[in-house]
Amino acid sequence: MNTVRLFGWVKDISLTPIAATKVLIRVTPTPQYSKTDIFSTDDISLITNEEGYFETFLAAGVGVTVIIPVADYQVSGVLPLKGEISVSDLDKQPTKILV
Repeated sequence: MNTVRLFGWVKDISLTPIAATKVLIRVTPTPQYSKTDIFSTDDISLITNEEGYFETFLAAGVGVTVIIPVADYQVSGVLPLKGEISVSDLDKQPTKILV
């Protein structure tokens, strides 16, 4: 199975990084299957570093929703089939989910 790096930064309105804040990633719809693999129905919880940066590696081609509670921000999309994607570009991907 291929993986894709999903990454982003959390900053306040003055573009100051927000460190040690929670970012939730939900594989959607859950549970999600790909041939013989099943993806977790639980949210993945990440914490930003001192620069407000976060990243994780997920299965390529799956649908995800990224939730950043401190910023009241949520975006959904489908991960590309290879490479990497910024959270800010997530909703610009095609909407087909692999099954």
